[in-house]
Amino acid sequence: MPRILEQSGYRSPRLWGVDLFRASAERSSLLSAFLRAREWSMDATTAFLTQTLEWRTDTQRMLMHSHPDVSFPDDSICTASHLCNGQPRTYVILSLGSVSREALK
Repeated sequence: MPRILEQSGYRSPRLWGVDLFRASAERSSLLSAFLRAREWSMDATTAFLTQTLEWRTDTQRMLMHSHPDVSFPDDSICTASHLCNGQPRTYVILSLGSVSREALK
């Protein structure tokens, strides 16, 4: 994770409210989602996550130049676990912030 953060230039330790430096169920769920999206390929997942963080860095920089009073709102991710038919199930719930229309113009 530190190498990905360094390569991407991403300065925040958090993505969607998840601390990327601290081992947690939320971080595991987030990283699992990236792995599933790239069919469990570590190389493809590393590239995908790096590109995601680069995009957030570039977009934040662009917003700061065009709208200095605008920033990404706090996003959050949480997990809920329970048994379903005797099998453990984990649900990931994302509450993504919104960016105003003015920031996108």
